[in-house]
Amino acid sequence: MKTLVKMDEKGRVQIPTEMRKRLRLEPKQLISIEVKSESATLKKAERLDRSKDKVLRDILVNPGQSRIRITTELLNSMKEEVWTP
Repeated sequence: MKTLVKMDEKGRVQIPTEMRKRLRLEPKQLISIEVKSESATLKKAERLDRSKDKVLRDILVNPGQSRIRITTELLNSMKEEVWTP
């Protein structure tokens, strides 16, 4: 499915209704955008199951002991919602 859309003066692009329905996008749904060369790919982001992701669980349960360093702000946002492209 292809279409041509126009970007508004604030840089926003509206995804046509047909495409939103086909992708089952909900209002305020997170979307992953990947840019390569002169093109961009949009993908629906899916919620991760924090209990099944070992690295993510380690960061959230023991943030000070994790080998991965993250900011407090990022840690707090991860505790609320975790999404993946």
